[in-house]
Amino acid sequence: LQVVSASAAFPLQETFGNNFPPFGWDLIASDPDYAWADQANVIGSDGTPTTVAWFDNYSYNNPGALDYLVTMLVDFSATAYPQLVFDVAYAQYSGYEDGLRIDQSADCGASWTPTGYEKIGSALASAPVSNSDWSPSSASDWRRDTIELTSLAGELALIRFANINDFGNNLYIDNINLQNNNVLSGGSQVSVPTLAVFPNPGAGLFTVDLRNLTSGRLQMTVTDLSGRLLESRECVNNGRVLEQINLLNEPAGVYFLQVRAADKVYSLRLTKI
Repeated sequence: LQVVSASAAFPLQETFGNNFPPFGWDLIASDPDYAWADQANVIGSDGTPTTVAWFDNYSYNNPGALDYLVTMLVDFSATAYPQLVFDVAYAQYSGYEDGLRIDQSADCGASWTPTGYEKIGSALASAPVSNSDWSPSSASDWRRDTIELTSLAGELALIRFANINDFGNNLYIDNINLQNNNVLSGGSQVSVPTLAVFPNPGAGLFTVDLRNLTSGRLQMTVTDLSGRLLESRECVNNGRVLEQINLLNEPAGVYFLQVRAADKVYSLRLTKI
């Protein structure tokens, strides 16, 4: 993805209450039978039942396996002090040490670097040891963690949550917030635009989900690899835009979606299979 110029909007917040994975997010699984999933009626960090993201380390016997939950693309170009805040719940199974690592990418997932957050076993635990199929039973079983992402200031970025399996116990996360550190920024509220296309790769029908781009009209165009214009349309942007791109009559291959906002041009690749 290529971006020119600068922009701003509201922080990205994900509570996993609707679709899973959330629109524009991605799952990368180490085994077809085990992946990050949502689980309803879990006691959340506020002490009430809710839906959260969850990985079943209790049943999955594949020590060292990595399974990823990847956010949609986040635009930190107007964010001086990006940070990630989220809730986590984990009880260690005695003798086993599952882990959670969080990585970042500033090149659309071509390469990943550690954020510095990697917690294993007792360091990850937010509740006492449990040798049963554990889930949180009170607000006190949760912990809120914060990661400063200052190296991503001015960047377009992806964040991924990596579950590290050790055949131990269940891992839960919730209330994902990608935002500006308002303390370091002197209290300035900075918005964070997000862009997503799904499914991608897809069979020909793609949904484009644009959130928090600069208000006003957007121009969207679709071209093929030769630069041939396939579609051009204008969209009214009131904070969120949902549009469908139809490539059912086009051959399999790579296409480019360009979104032109008031102060920025985004180019996203679509892959038809």
